[in-house]
Amino acid sequence: MRWLGLLTLLLPGGAGLLWAADAKEPVEVPVKGFLVHEWGVFRVHDDVELANADARAEWDGLPKFVYGQTTMRDFPHRLEQLRPIYKPVIFLHAPKAMAVTVRVDFSRGVPAVWWPATWYPAHEAQAFQRVPATPEKPARHLVWRLELKQPLAVGGAPSERKPLGNAHWMQALRDVKCDEVYVALGDRTLAMEQEHFVYYDGLLRGVQALSISTEKGRATLKNEAKFPVSDVWVVDRRDVEKARVGRLPRLDAGETKDVELPVMNEARWVGDAGKSLTAELKGAGLNEDEAASLTAIWSEGFFRGAGLTLLYRLPQEEYDRLLPLTVKPRPEKVVRVGLVQQVPVDQEMAERVARLVKQLDDDAFDKREAAQRELENLGRAAYAPLRRLQPTIFAPEPKRRLDEVLEKLDAERAIRK
Repeated sequence: MRWLGLLTLLLPGGAGLLWAADAKEPVEVPVKGFLVHEWGVFRVHDDVELANADARAEWDGLPKFVYGQTTMRDFPHRLEQLRPIYKPVIFLHAPKAMAVTVRVDFSRGVPAVWWPATWYPAHEAQAFQRVPATPEKPARHLVWRLELKQPLAVGGAPSERKPLGNAHWMQALRDVKCDEVYVALGDRTLAMEQEHFVYYDGLLRGVQALSISTEKGRATLKNEAKFPVSDVWVVDRRDVEKARVGRLPRLDAGETKDVELPVMNEARWVGDAGKSLTAELKGAGLNEDEAASLTAIWSEGFFRGAGLTLLYRLPQEEYDRLLPLTVKPRPEKVVRVGLVQQVPVDQEMAERVARLVKQLDDDAFDKREAAQRELENLGRAAYAPLRRLQPTIFAPEPKRRLDEVLEKLDAERAIRK
């Protein structure tokens, strides 16, 4: 029997590299107690190519300190020594203070907004000048160089979290029990950023998995993907007076199932749905407060949005394929919980939107104004029908009004080319 020799080299942060005597590549040893937990929500329309394509208003409404490559934001400026100077969410749990590098690749899309500052993309500011090196536009991946629990340099620059209003959705993330994240913007005596999480968002292709047909309080679902999905919800709010909701624990690849859509008690069902969603997320591997943060931020959109909505959980392997994540040193465990909020093609909504678009050309000014306001209030439920109708509108004023509505919804227009 051939003897196999082993050699371990310790690295900063407690990780190690393990070599086999005849191996070509070292095997990195995980850092015991280092855990990475992530949740993300992918919003998808069935009849457009880009997921999250209606996130424009959300990105524009993020705090000014959030970075990005959209038209209203900028790359962080990375400082060197002695030189001046809009949702997946990652929570990090470390056994001790340590330096960590996190990379997310958008191999099938493009990042749009992120916080805190990335190492890439970033401008490099020259001493007493603003002569930035222009990163690739749009950048296709994000890299953070983080320090966990506390700044590692002795005498490092003081830092504090950027202020948020109590009602801002990011506050729910700051209430989670996890480790503080610090980012040095160059020499640690100059500037640092402090946060409780890592946030990013962007556009992706090819996320949706399900098809649906509905009739008389019943839905038929088919999984068109090559992977199973779990914790499936059907939320039918096409009738504003009542909500119909159905659930399935799992739908395998290629499987078709019927689900009943009973009418819910409007006074209590959203709260009960939030508790059920939190329990599902916890069962998928998130800590309870991490799961509760997703529910607090997203339940209004999941359960009160107009139209027909599908909600389901991707396998972690599919999440990893869509958004490859690399963390160094290697964590002991990585949990990534990805939910898809899918807006199916809805003929009733399409007909409603078509009537409103026709009203954009009404002789009465107040009716034109009312139609535009209603389209804007419908939000993402109106997005797909509007995209289909856009090439058919030629009259100047209806075309302008329709374009204004889409401008508020269409995130693809926000990415700087």
